[in-house]
Amino acid sequence: VVVADPGLFGIAAAGVMQGVSDGTTLFVNSAESAASLRDRLAFPGRIVTWPAGASLPAGAGASIVSPACAGAAARLLGVIGRDALAQAIVAHGTHRGGDAMQSALERGLAAYDI
Repeated sequence: VVVADPGLFGIAAAGVMQGVSDGTTLFVNSAESAASLRDRLAFPGRIVTWPAGASLPAGAGASIVSPACAGAAARLLGVIGRDALAQAIVAHGTHRGGDAMQSALERGLAAYDI
């Protein structure tokens, strides 16, 4: 399960934790430690945290954070190659201008390469 916005944990209707088990890996965009999240959420599986927005300016939106989360999650899961990730980011961001598209692509691939 990939959670780009940890605020969703507090919204039952979001269903973030629905169907999780001890075999589930939870990848969370958060500076909160995995141990703290495990205790707070009573989560039985593996938790990986990564503060995707830590190096971004205050108020950076999902269009900046999401490609980084997608890149890190793709690498974590190991089933999506770098080229496929790049194609997906470009396809998803066709509505963005050139600079915004390039920034999204760079952030996604940088996260993949970590």
